[in-house]
Parts: sequence; structure tokens; C-alpha cells
Amino acid sequence: MDKKYITFYKKFILQTKTLSDCGMSASSDFARITMHDYLTFKLWCRSNDLTFETDYSKRQFINLKLILFLQEQGLGYRKIAQKFNEWGIKTVRGNTWFNTSVFSVVKRYGERQERINNRETVYQTKLSKMQKEFISDS
Repeated sequence: MDKKYITFYKKFILQTKTLSDCGMSASSDFARITMHDYLTFKLWCRSNDLTFETDYSKRQFINLKLILFLQEQGLGYRKIAQKFNEWGIKTVRGNTWFNTSVFSVVKRYGERQERINNRETVYQTKLSKMQKEFISDS
């Protein structure tokens, strides 16, 4: 091992102090706490490969295609929800449709497509500045 590296390691990792070494009264209860010197940093990493991918059920796919078709015909979310309720079509969970339910189906489909398309994207890893911190045993 390089001599400079060993010296660096001893200074940063193996150095320990008590609070009395830092100027606190030796009779204080806090003076007995042992402090260790650590090199700290933050690491940021990101990946889309961890997302679970399942296919839509037939019911979900039919609802989505019907919503998209009705949107092409010029109907808004509220009108589509009213049509679904008139036709007796329930949500996947068996509830009645609202304009927010219709919007949610379209929104979540778009988010899902974006995740699938970006699955292979490689993101850059970031590392923060390293700093020396004293951390107690307790």
C-alpha cells in the first residue's frame, strides 16, 4: 500500500476523540461520549429498470380505447363519464365513473407509456463533496 494512503486513512478513519478532548469539562456526562471521525458523502443514482411491467387486462384496454375514441369524437371527460354510466360500464373496481376517473385512466396510460419508453435510459450518477464529520458511538 502507498505510504501516503495509509497516513490519510489513519487521519480520517481511525481518529477518535472524546468531547473532553474538544474543550468540554471532563466532569460532564457528555465528556465521556466517544466521537469518531468519518468521511461522509451522498450518492444519487436513478433507474427506470426497477418498475414492474404488467399488461392491461382486457377490460382496462377496452375502457381505454373507448375513452380515446370518444375523445376523438370531441367529448370531454365529464361527458365520457356520463356516457359510461348510462351504458352501465363500471370502473375496474366496480364504481361509477366521474370526470376525474376518466382523466386518471388517460393520465396513467401516458405515464405508463413514458416509463416503458424510458426503461433503457441510463442516468448519470452524482456524488456530493466529501466531508469530515465527527459522529458519536451512541
